[in-house]
Amino acid sequence: MGNIAFLLERTLSEFIVREKNSIRSLVYPVDRQRLLKCCLFDFEREIIRKYADYVDDLEDAGNESGLRDYFLTTSPRAAQQWTESFEKLGRENVYK
Repeated sequence: MGNIAFLLERTLSEFIVREKNSIRSLVYPVDRQRLLKCCLFDFEREIIRKYADYVDDLEDAGNESGLRDYFLTTSPRAAQQWTESFEKLGRENVYK
């Protein structure tokens, strides 16, 4: 099941990148504590604590290539960790 979510996320991301000139987006700011509360797993909180300031700096600087590189590097690792975490949690606990 985790692979389907990753596939959907990658497909949407690719669409957004390809259609970025025709898509309007709005920033939805959220404070760091609220973001951390939304995490299901410890590894998600670790990623936020370790990289959120770095990603914010890239965004503030308008560094799209840096953001893309960061995303391409971290997405496969995060997808693998989500898959493993959901498998440990068990399907019945995920779909309650």
